[in-house]
Amino acid sequence: MKVPKLEIKRLQLIEINERHINNLFTIYKDEEIMRYCDCCVHKSIAETEDLLALFERRIKEGTGISWGISLKDNPQNIIGTISYNNYIKDFTANIGYMLSKEFWHQGIMMEALNIFIKY
Repeated sequence: MKVPKLEIKRLQLIEINERHINNLFTIYKDEEIMRYCDCCVHKSIAETEDLLALFERRIKEGTGISWGISLKDNPQNIIGTISYNNYIKDFTANIGYMLSKEFWHQGIMMEALNIFIKY
């Protein structure tokens, strides 16, 4: 499965790769961002590398897609993530998302969810 690039007014949902490790680590090490998540706060880059491997495995297996959220005027950096996980065995699925605190309360996640759900 290939991760499609999705674009809207000011955002892009892009494939996450190794160049985004520092961006991911910044998000996943923040206790306030992670307080409602079912995974642990990252204490090291190695944990974030394991997360990226999980994202890649889900794509390969066809059980989920995780996109990085980037601003169109700064596409090299991701400011958040949005994911879909399909649990075929249990006939369930979920959507999860994270956003760097500096971008909270700007309508970014609503924009990302809108294009994500349409996809």
